[in-house]
Amino acid sequence: QQRMKILSASLDQVHEYGWTDDAIAAGVLSLNLPPSTIGLVSGGPSELVSYFMDRCNDNFEMKLKEKCIPSWQEQKTPVPE
Repeated sequence: QQRMKILSASLDQVHEYGWTDDAIAAGVLSLNLPPSTIGLVSGGPSELVSYFMDRCNDNFEMKLKEKCIPSWQEQKTPVPE
């Protein structure tokens, strides 16, 4: 849970620090957590990128379900699983 909070806060720092350990450190500090909690993101920048991609995919899936699938069902178009 805390790891996810750190990753989320770190995303807000990417514009300034890029996809780096510095972005993760800034995310930790923005949450007023001790610097040692940086270690919870053991994958470093690649874990931050992966977290971002997962969030994008989740948002995309949610929007598809909200907007496209009802339209497809009205048109009796097969819905991919």
